Amino acid sequence: MRKNHRILLTAIISLFVLLSFLIKIPILEGYQFITASADDTPLLYVGSTAVYGSSNGFGWNFDAATCTLTLDNFGYDSSNDPNYRGAGIEYNGTAAITIILSGANNIKVNGNSYTDIGISSKQAAITIDGTGSLEITAESYNSALGLQIMLGTLTIKNGTIIANAKHEGIYAEDISIAGGNVTASGDEYGIGTRNGTITITGGTVNATGIGSFTDAGYGLYSSSGSISISGGTVSAAGKKYGVCNPNYITNITGGTVELTGETAFGTSTHTSIAGTGYDNIEGNGNGTAITADNEINSSFKKIKLAPSQDPGNQGNNANSSGDNQNENNGNNPGDKQNDNTSGDKSGENSDSTTGDKSGENNNENTPPQKGDVVTTDNKMKYEVTGEDTVAFKGTTGNAKSITIPSTVTLSGKSFKVTSIAPKAFKNNKKMTSIVIPAPVTAIGKYAFYGTIKLKKVTIYGNITKFGAKAFYSKTGKCKYIIYSPTKKKYNAMVKKLRKVTNKAATFKWKKTKK
Repeated sequence: MRKNHRILLTAIISLFVLLSFLIKIPILEGYQFITASADDTPLLYVGSTAVYGSSNGFGWNFDAATCTLTLDNFGYDSSNDPNYRGAGIEYNGTAAITIILSGANNIKVNGNSYTDIGISSKQAAITIDGTGSLEITAESYNSALGLQIMLGTLTIKNGTIIANAKHEGIYAEDISIAGGNVTASGDEYGIGTRNGTITITGGTVNATGIGSFTDAGYGLYSSSGSISISGGTVSAAGKKYGVCNPNYITNITGGTVELTGETAFGTSTHTSIAGTGYDNIEGNGNGTAITADNEINSSFKKIKLAPSQDPGNQGNNANSSGDNQNENNGNNPGDKQNDNTSGDKSGENSDSTTGDKSGENNNENTPPQKGDVVTTDNKMKYEVTGEDTVAFKGTTGNAKSITIPSTVTLSGKSFKVTSIAPKAFKNNKKMTSIVIPAPVTAIGKYAFYGTIKLKKVTIYGNITKFGAKAFYSKTGKCKYIIYSPTKKKYNAMVKKLRKVTNKAATFKWKKTKK
């Protein structure tokens, strides 16, 4: 009889579990009742509310069809939520999610979790847009974060975002800021990434690394990726460094930039715009002039950089050193390094691109596909070569000094620039210098053939493939500055370069950290 009872009890439990999945019976999980789904994981948590599909609550609405979360005067305080999970908003999906800001929104997390996070996405990109504001406060533990994306890109197009956290203000695998007003602070850094890139093309950005309980304190930080500033107004301050980018060179090609710290830069920085360096964090005194198209590696405590306003000098063109044409109202190549061209301080998203084949690739909701050639508003041309990679195909402008970006945003999607296409600059008679970023590993044949005025090539990465006569010119004499962690890698690249350039070429090694 007792054996039959056990068999009956086992059958009842099995039936209950089966029904809970089929008809979504609420089941107990930890200390919370949630609705079970097929995989028992909600797509989204807003506070402690589990969301499995299109839904809404006080101050928020989620559209599952477009994967869009709208916050409209949304307020959340973890201290008022007995079921607080460790994040104000937690997204578990794999598809990219868009957060639209409307009205004034506020998220405050201050619970018992070791890592308190204002907004968290474990494996998907987040795009923030809208005309509203969002203030995030996460200050309970030393590991608290304001906004975190573990595996994905954070793209900020518009809106006002304030993220103040005990540890890191904003963290994502890759970060692209094209507009809006962004303020972020954290003890380790204000805005940072571990292995990805930070690209700022517009908007107003204030990043602060406080450094009160660590020996860090960086405004902008990337340990193994590039940092590029090409537009907008950027202020980065840290107890130690304003910008820390130990394994790559920071590229500043436009915008108004102010960097402050024990030293303004943690590593060498290339700037295409002029400014002033100061030996005090207040920026007092006359300071030391910093010329455009220059590598900065000094002990300045504050650096201020801005495009010249003298129309007889550089106009508003950050990358056309000595080119007085100031064509197309300053939108020359290099004026906005990342081609998500929202660097007009209006905060508007102008991901407008012109398809080189059809001339109508302007729909930001339809990213270009492999094989498409796109000419951006700043006259740079790209060919899509893979899911998230492009080849740089040259420019349609007349800039003398060109800096190729590490990444480019085309119709709302970020692409990494990994190669320079064959004949990209063939017979270009105006270009005098070119900066090639770290992600580029291949240069096609005849890419710089016949560039008789090209005098300086700066290479920040490890280029392993050079096409035939890539840099050959009958009358040219060029100097190659190569950033490499070891002399062995430098020598290997020089050996390949000698086969595709003039005999008169010279080479210089600049060591970078591994």
